[in-house]
Amino acid sequence: MRAADPHAAFCEHADVALPGAPEGPLAGRTFAAKDIFDVAGHTCCAGSPDWLATHAPASATASAVRKLLDAGATLVGMTRTTELTYSGTGRNELFGTPVNPAAPGRLPGGSSSGSVVAVAAGLVDFALGSDTGGSIRVPAALCGVYGLRPTHGAIANDGVVALAPSLDTLGAFARDLETLRAVYSVLLDDAPAPVSWTRIVCPDDAWSIADPRVAAALAPTAARLADLLPVERMDLADDPGGLPAWVDDTRVCQAFEAWQTHGEWASAAPRTHGVLVGRRLESARTTTAEQSRRANASRQVASRRMHDIVGTDTVVSLPACPTVAPPVETTDDDLLDWWARVSCVTVPGHLAGLPQLTVPAGSVDGAPVALSLLGPPRSELALIDLAGRLLP
Repeated sequence: MRAADPHAAFCEHADVALPGAPEGPLAGRTFAAKDIFDVAGHTCCAGSPDWLATHAPASATASAVRKLLDAGATLVGMTRTTELTYSGTGRNELFGTPVNPAAPGRLPGGSSSGSVVAVAAGLVDFALGSDTGGSIRVPAALCGVYGLRPTHGAIANDGVVALAPSLDTLGAFARDLETLRAVYSVLLDDAPAPVSWTRIVCPDDAWSIADPRVAAALAPTAARLADLLPVERMDLADDPGGLPAWVDDTRVCQAFEAWQTHGEWASAAPRTHGVLVGRRLESARTTTAEQSRRANASRQVASRRMHDIVGTDTVVSLPACPTVAPPVETTDDDLLDWWARVSCVTVPGHLAGLPQLTVPAGSVDGAPVALSLLGPPRSELALIDLAGRLLP
């Protein structure tokens, strides 16, 4: 039975619970899943009452959920998300916004807001989410838990509501690295790549975006990392427009794909949207194939740059989020500006499809902050093990 939910992490339109296998590497652990994962006989809401009303129950359970159940974990419920996962703030004006247990009065962040809140509040041992532009990495930072965006395509995404397929990934949150490692050992479709770390890249262009007090709070953890490996400083973006240019190109790619994914449904009848998602869908509607082609060409150049930097043995150390969580009363316009800034530290990972781990690393005025470790393809478990060496 699911625990009480004072932080509004779980969806209320249906109770979904499935027992795990009696034995397995995750036996005895509980988990929740963002309500974009199919569970047979259940209709996910994808953060939208209109979506819930216009879709039939799933005929099969998503393979990511099934793997966890077969490994012994028990599913205790489905968690809230922003509409169609098309917002990184954590705010949902239609179903309600989960409450950040680590920083009451501040937003939880991410479209995976319910999942991160369920973990941070101790309601489950771990939770499934998704990350297209930061929605595992950022909410993990803002709520003080671990979160890992894996290599693009490393976890099968069948039975999951898509947004922008070339950017979408599935992933998980946990309060401790042991649990996170156990979960990824089950979820990853292929054997992880062994990594012998040889250097750390500390990117000046990413660190310069962080609030000074956030950077100062992260400094002790970054210093422990620097004690382990040689450090090289550089800018990630060699584009004249810097990281903001990478963000602009990737946003165009995401918008075009989002409309290809949801445009027919969104246009079939008048739909009700919150302000931010409504704006983003309108922008997606008017994004052209030619704009997407040009943006994708630039994105591929940036992706090659990131792959060249990480190679097979380099970890990139950067802030997981440049600020603490915004207050819940932050205006929509200010949240758009905030997310544009946040995207400058998340875009190197998702435009290149690289794994990236959020590591809790202190607080500012009582609100969590986190370091981020970005590595080569398929280095998920190596990143988790490296993070374990940073624990004080």
